[in-house]
Amino acid sequence: MAVKKPLPYSVTKEELVTMYLDQKPQLRIITQINEILKEKNISIHIKKIEHPEFMEYVETYGTPKGYYIEDND
Repeated sequence: MAVKKPLPYSVTKEELVTMYLDQKPQLRIITQINEILKEKNISIHIKKIEHPEFMEYVETYGTPKGYYIEDND
């Protein structure tokens, strides 16, 4: 079994797609993150997804396989 990696603090859209690609189609991943960005009035054309939006994606759609969320409390 592969060792799980800690979830990064923030990701690019390309990294997000790579993390979830074995779980859902690329178009669905992009559509889902763009919906979160639109809700927060952030341009869907950005490449880098900041921490709050990335965490919202993970909380909404689940932690990607092979990763775990680090507790920074």
